[in-house]
Amino acid sequence: RPANPKELFNLWHSQCCNVIEHIFGLQRNANEFPIAAQGQIASAICVLHKFICIHDPQDLVADEEDTQIGHPSSQVNVEEENRGIPRAEAEAAKKLRDKIANDMWLQY
Repeated sequence: RPANPKELFNLWHSQCCNVIEHIFGLQRNANEFPIAAQGQIASAICVLHKFICIHDPQDLVADEEDTQIGHPSSQVNVEEENRGIPRAEAEAAKKLRDKIANDMWLQY
């Protein structure tokens, strides 16, 4: 059980990542779609990837083993270097993330 807002946020964030990775895994194994639909699915996955890159670039996981719940690399590390993100934007994102975590904690 999560002991604080940050742990709860990280747990939910990790679970969401796992669901998306599971969907992509199912998609990789499913090939019984018409070729036109396959093209649309590939485009939709690219759009989703671009959305994630724009809104949470640090969350991209390179190795499927890292998607297990509780694995350190699948959790948000707010102390980690901000990789070229302007300081003001990083601070605003941190405040928003903390607010979301605290709101989640209050409802938990």
